[in-house]
Amino acid sequence: MGSARSLLHKHAFGASPNLSPQLEHSRPVLAPAGADSLERIGPAPSLAGLADGDATAAWQAAFEARFPAAKRKEAADLSVVDAEQFAEDVIDELRRHKRGEVEQARRDARLRAQ
Repeated sequence: MGSARSLLHKHAFGASPNLSPQLEHSRPVLAPAGADSLERIGPAPSLAGLADGDATAAWQAAFEARFPAAKRKEAADLSVVDAEQFAEDVIDELRRHKRGEVEQARRDARLRAQ
């Protein structure tokens, strides 16, 4: 509890926080940036048909096994349905404009990277 209180005190009053990681599940979890790693988290659950090797690939496979893409897509489709049901012309135009700005920024970034 002290770590969480220290972090909130830092954001509220600008004090320097005591950011020791608190990873015990029965207390407020506090994992400062860079304090967690795949080595400290441990190995991914073993899945049939998955070759040993890259820890990131193993965790990705475990994530996809636990949260299938069909369910994630289904949830994404619901937001589109809601958007169509409560459509507002002004908001839709602003979204199209913003999407165009983002695409232009991506093209500019690609050109600068080349």
